Amino acid sequence: MGKPAIRSLIIDLNGTIWRGNAVLPFAHEFLSFISARELDYIFVTNDSTTSPEHCINRLKHLGHDIP
Repeated sequence: MGKPAIRSLIIDLNGTIWRGNAVLPFAHEFLSFISARELDYIFVTNDSTTSPEHCINRLKHLGHDIP
């Protein structure tokens, strides 16, 4: 029996996609990678000072369309 294929991801935004106000290296490439492979994913954060709208706008600025 082989390992199960990864079908879904839970992605923490702060520290994975950005840190503070800076986008982390390869964040755009990573988001393109998971989108091209049609993986299911959700974004999460424990940053209570950032609104969901702010996170969506930052992701859109990276060129990532949020459904």
